[in-house]
Amino acid sequence: MSTTATSPLGGRAVVEVSRERALRAELAERGRRRRPRHVNLLDRLDGHRDEVLRYAEDLRVPFTNNGSERDIRPLKIRLKVAGCLRTMAGAEAFCRLRSYLSTARKQGQSAFGVLRLLHDGNPWMPVIVS
Repeated sequence: MSTTATSPLGGRAVVEVSRERALRAELAERGRRRRPRHVNLLDRLDGHRDEVLRYAEDLRVPFTNNGSERDIRPLKIRLKVAGCLRTMAGAEAFCRLRSYLSTARKQGQSAFGVLRLLHDGNPWMPVIVS
């Protein structure tokens, strides 16, 4: 069964609904039936239950990954503005410095204070939790 629809521009478009349904039915008979997206999501979450619910058992694990995304953002902005980092040594130095400052900020230290300690030859060392 074909239906005809008129577009707002005055042209006519033919939609073959029955042919599309027949093709879907044929595909469903040949192989596995497609499952809804929500069922696939539930199965995936159930399969990774320990990883998904880790934050509920270990309170040191954050509920979201926003902190990690915030740590990556300055690098992505720099890459957008400059297009690239010129040398591998420069890229490594930039990433080390950003990582050092990010760790200091997460442990309540000021960026200026830890950079001053680093310059004076007495670098601030983060607290390691075991």
